[in-house]
Amino acid sequence: MNRKLLAIAPLLAFAFVCVFLYQGLFANPREIQTGRIGHEMPAFTLPDLMQDNKQWTNEALKGEVYLLNVWGTWCPTCLAELGYLTKLREQGVKIIGLYYVQGYDADFDGPFDMQALRTEVQDMLERAGNPYQFNILDLHRTLSL
Repeated sequence: MNRKLLAIAPLLAFAFVCVFLYQGLFANPREIQTGRIGHEMPAFTLPDLMQDNKQWTNEALKGEVYLLNVWGTWCPTCLAELGYLTKLREQGVKIIGLYYVQGYDADFDGPFDMQALRTEVQDMLERAGNPYQFNILDLHRTLSL
């Protein structure tokens, strides 16, 4: 019995791989798999990344069509897309940045150095292009999209 099972196992594995790849032939590679498309923006109140006393809310963004881009200076893909997004802005697309700080935890990391972050962001945007109308800072990742 074990010999038959050992002989059939590669055939079963091959059949499984064939079925998996066959399904991929009919998948739409441009289809975005997300639960947020077609839904309203969740309620939030978050600070502006570059201005100390400025707060943004979901209510302040209502009535406008815009592209909300989640990004960070730590993200290599985000750096690569800045030039493309800048061209979109030049074509009239309104783009808002939602900046996520990677790896920050207030309970363990202590006070946050906002000025260092602003300098890092400003340097990156000067080098790669600035497509954003403004940037919203989500330090604690309270706004999950």
